[in-house]
Amino acid sequence: MSTLSSVFDLGDTLGTLVTDGLKLSPGNPTFLDARDGILLALDHLRDQHRISPDVWKAVRKAAWEGFAHFGMGSHASSADADLSSAIADTSLPADL
Repeated sequence: MSTLSSVFDLGDTLGTLVTDGLKLSPGNPTFLDARDGILLALDHLRDQHRISPDVWKAVRKAAWEGFAHFGMGSHASSADADLSSAIADTSLPADL
């Protein structure tokens, strides 16, 4: 497989991941609801054997690192979609 094909396959998978994640999020989601939906969509890709367990593990780790970098770590919280209620956190889940 060429590098260009790999890039397009990765882009399709990431696009699917985000789109499916948003579909799994409630209406008017908080950033954390969207984060959780994206992570759930990632689990679904693994459960449907569309990605291997090794890829799932690597993507899950990268996703959490990205979320944590922007304050949406494992202990972040938000009462509603209003950003004024958000409490940032940069920690990663212990099971990574």
